[in-house]
Amino acid sequence: MKNLSNFLKLNPDYFYFKYLICLIPLFFCLIVYFTGNLNFGGIFETTKYTIIAEHWLGIVEDKIPPSRLPGYPFFIYIVFKIFGSNNLTALLFIQALFGCATFFFILKILEQLKIKNNLIILFSIALNFAIIFRFSTFLPNFLFIFLLTVSIFYLTKFNFEKKLIYFLLFIFYFSLLFLVRPILQYSIFI
Repeated sequence: MKNLSNFLKLNPDYFYFKYLICLIPLFFCLIVYFTGNLNFGGIFETTKYTIIAEHWLGIVEDKIPPSRLPGYPFFIYIVFKIFGSNNLTALLFIQALFGCATFFFILKILEQLKIKNNLIILFSIALNFAIIFRFSTFLPNFLFIFLLTVSIFYLTKFNFEKKLIYFLLFIFYFSLLFLVRPILQYSIFI
């Protein structure tokens, strides 16, 4: 295994392998799209989030009781505003692009921690279907994972470079998590 690791360090294809990992959510998105499982048969709460965004767009006139945090419906609102109402295909691809950015930030965190050439860690990231799947479902989990990864990236940068701007960016992204998932409110106790 050590010989393989040394080979990959010297081989320039290793650079491309790391950034090919970033494209995995997009590949999975294409599989979901071409198999026709955009909403996975309606087994998730997609409607509960999209109807809030459509209400904000003025498409749905019914009064919608505030039952969800506004982070993910606002994201859907922006996507529907740009690409058209109830365009789940555009939403799927935009979420996949956020997945690619998340994997990129994970690789950057590994670079800061000086474990960027560990083949076992890279394969475990590439084959982590739990994270990849989150970027293809219409739930706020993907936005939570993205914001958490970006906040950890800036916290790691602050830890090594001791610049106030990185700490402020960490606080900003971490505070956005409160708008996405209610579970984060328990982090105060932790």
